[in-house]
Amino acid sequence: TADDGVQAQLLNCRFLPATGKTIWFEARVKMNDATDQYFVGLAATDTTLIASGVIDDVSDKCGFFHHAASTDNKISSITARTSADDATVDVGDNADGVYTTLGFRITGLTSVEFYVNGVLVETGVTAANIPNAAMCLSLVSQIEVAGADAELSVDWVRVAQLGARA
Repeated sequence: TADDGVQAQLLNCRFLPATGKTIWFEARVKMNDATDQYFVGLAATDTTLIASGVIDDVSDKCGFFHHAASTDNKISSITARTSADDATVDVGDNADGVYTTLGFRITGLTSVEFYVNGVLVETGVTAANIPNAAMCLSLVSQIEVAGADAELSVDWVRVAQLGARA
């Protein structure tokens, strides 16, 4: 049925945004149907990143998504600290079966820059929306309509955290 799929998190690979530290994330992914629901990025432990077709509003996260209300074949970005978030719709194009490189850089607790295929598409600078909890690699792939097939292929993922240790 609609909204069925997989929400996967790599819980032993965590990154904590902090003053003086930078987190770089990049992944090369493709969806067999760019109108399905997905999330690619980092998020706090959450078993319902996309529940009932809507991106959640209760956990720290930073990444790219497409949910039920999204424009077909478009990518949206989100940075969130618990229920305070900055979601920007349609930051990039997405086509069925075409690899796209999605990336972001979290600089301390002050800014997030989002990139699609290496091009800066969005910047978030509202401190209240910058995540400050430990986050792990998170991937969601769910169908939008009954009988569909939601496939998220991940070619590679790179995540690095730079900065002085506390």
